[in-house]
Amino acid sequence: MSAYTFHYFDVPARGEAIRLAMYIGGIDFEDHVVSFFDEQREWKQMKKNVINGRDRNLGKLPVLPWLEKDGEFLAQSGAIIRYIGRETGLGGSNSWETAKVDMVYDTVDDLITLGVSKVYRASMVDKPKVAIDFVEGDFKSYFNALEKMLESNNGGKGYIVGKQLTYADLMVFVYLNMFDQLVGPHLKGKDPYKTIPLVKKLKERVGKHPKVKEFYFERENNNKEFIA
Repeated sequence: MSAYTFHYFDVPARGEAIRLAMYIGGIDFEDHVVSFFDEQREWKQMKKNVINGRDRNLGKLPVLPWLEKDGEFLAQSGAIIRYIGRETGLGGSNSWETAKVDMVYDTVDDLITLGVSKVYRASMVDKPKVAIDFVEGDFKSYFNALEKMLESNNGGKGYIVGKQLTYADLMVFVYLNMFDQLVGPHLKGKDPYKTIPLVKKLKERVGKHPKVKEFYFERENNNKEFIA
């Protein structure tokens, strides 16, 4: 029996970096995958039980993800990834690095919120214009800053913080994969990576990490279907 159970949807969003960090860090966990598009029937019942008090497990909030250990729960993706970072060494080698890792993680998390509110919820008619505006605005300004940060660390040839992989790199990787699939098709050939070549190479580098490749190979062979 796994020491941990991770509860999250079958989409990357705010759960995939956590799944990757646990896998790379050697944490054995059961992945409780909750359907996002099946009218969210399972999640609606889970959420209802928390709100009405039928589910009395401490630590549960009416939002996913949840990390379960020994009958106790953590909610909020930021709290969970920081805990996993401390347990696995994926959160930086000192307090200053950890703060920078958190800064990158929170920056990308903000972009998820902005992208969902602007692009994902736009109508199919409006989506191309909204997507291009998003790339020229929020995406460009946030990732141009991260590009400079990456360049300042060994010329951008390694990772975004320090000398080792951290959950900041995983969050960038997860977000950009999701971005490529959900926003990219609406950009009419516009290259969103034109001003951030080092970030693009970082994404490719993380994707080639042996444990990242292993994670997705195992998922595919376990026939788990994920959206984006």
